[in-house]
Amino acid sequence: MKYIITTLLIFWSTSLHSQIKNHGLAKLSCKYIHSFQPWQNDTSRVEGEFILVLNKKYSEYQSIQTYNKEVVISKGKLNDDDITSQLGQFTSLAGIIHNMPEPKTNDIIVTKDHESNEVKVELGYLFVIRNLFIEDMSDISWNITEDSKMINGYKCFKAITNYGFYSIVAWFTPELPFSDGPYTFGGLPGL
Repeated sequence: MKYIITTLLIFWSTSLHSQIKNHGLAKLSCKYIHSFQPWQNDTSRVEGEFILVLNKKYSEYQSIQTYNKEVVISKGKLNDDDITSQLGQFTSLAGIIHNMPEPKTNDIIVTKDHESNEVKVELGYLFVIRNLFIEDMSDISWNITEDSKMINGYKCFKAITNYGFYSIVAWFTPELPFSDGPYTFGGLPGL
């Protein structure tokens, strides 16, 4: 049985205020619906909302929930005031994070360094175990088909590749000149 990941570029446009951790300002933020079969012989599908934040050199792909938690944590850093106000600020910050919905998919953060062609995949399980995998971006070879369709006002083209045991389908647009995409995927002539 083939594993198909279908990603749809839903919306989100230029965001000059977003930041990629320690790698500067983002030029573009994209929201994706990531739909996949968790196991090769499983017929069920899992769907989650993810965000790709990128600039020319770096990108990060993660669940919306993980991204929102990181934003809250980075905006709510404790200052050098007295310990009582720090404790109150920490308590309210922890409450905000605790009340955020959990992702429906794995706790995953994919960081791409376009200068070194390196992809880092950080997988978490139940907030206890974290694994880091490093891949080379140039390992993916795409077959661009003649199929096209409009997605959010952009003319998009269909591309197919094999990734492990799975067949991957992607829709990309050359109108957005970023050779990047969701998860570890990239290398197409457009987002």
